[in-house]
Amino acid sequence: MSVTSHSVILSLFKIKYQSTTYNLLIIILIFLIVLFPRHFAIGDVREKTISQIQLFRHYHIKYSKAYMHSRMRARVQEFLKVLNRAKPEVPNVEKKTITLVALLYLIIIFFILFSSN
Repeated sequence: MSVTSHSVILSLFKIKYQSTTYNLLIIILIFLIVLFPRHFAIGDVREKTISQIQLFRHYHIKYSKAYMHSRMRARVQEFLKVLNRAKPEVPNVEKKTITLVALLYLIIIFFILFSSN
C-alpha cells in the first residue's frame, strides 16, 4: 500500500502566566506538515503539494476566525442576557390623558374668565 498523503503532526502548548493583576493562559497550536521526496518528484506532484499546503493554510485561518467570531457572538449574547436581567423593573404607571370633554370644559372656563374683562 502506497501512502501519498502528507503526514501532519499537531502540537499543543499551554503557557500559563500569572501576575498580581491578571491570569493569562496562552494556547499555541502548531501544525507540522512532513514532506517526503516523493512530494517533489514530478512537476505536477510538486504543484499539487504546494497547492494543498496553501489550501490547508487558507482553510485553517478562515475557519479559525469563523469559530472565534461565533464564540465571541455567543459570549456577547450571554452578557446581554445578564445585563437585561440586571435592569430594574419600571413600575407600570397609567398615564392620564386629557379627554375631549375635559378639553372643551377647560376652553369654556378659559373664555368665561378672560372674556369678562
